[in-house]
Amino acid sequence: LGVGNAICGSSAIAASSPVLKSNEAETGLSIAVVNLLGVIGIVLMPTLSHIFNFTEETSGILIGSSLQAVGQVSAAGYTVGAVSGEVATVIKMARILFLGPVILLLILFFSKPEKKNGLFTYIPAFIVGFFVTFLLSNFLSLPTNVKSIIRIFEVNLLVSAMVAIGCKINVKTLIHQSSKAL
Repeated sequence: LGVGNAICGSSAIAASSPVLKSNEAETGLSIAVVNLLGVIGIVLMPTLSHIFNFTEETSGILIGSSLQAVGQVSAAGYTVGAVSGEVATVIKMARILFLGPVILLLILFFSKPEKKNGLFTYIPAFIVGFFVTFLLSNFLSLPTNVKSIIRIFEVNLLVSAMVAIGCKINVKTLIHQSSKAL
């Protein structure tokens, strides 16, 4: 819940769960709670901005620093105005930059290597894959059509991962533990 609320919602929860060895119920509950709070925030943040007569910049700062997912930030920010939406998005992107360092810190504090063969026994494969993908996407010039295909593949993998997590959620457990998580 902390990583999901602090950084980028469902993606941060999905990235930190294997490192923290969270069970499926905890992961699903965290994703559900973070998204529920985000949906409430989409309506609440612009309303508060209006009630308290915040400037667009102040609204953008509030929204960008408090909502969890980029879509939620965009929806709430641009509801207030263009400047608010832009400020909120920049702040949200700055928060997302902390995902990599936070995951690495979680690995250092919570992972115990099975074998002592060097640094890669501490780092899960998905982190290595993320870093390699980051390097390739920033230093390899790909044609636009190839980038479009990769983007479609990326979106489908993310949706598939979220659906898989959702399918493993036990509704009784979710209802029983949701008040504690909230």
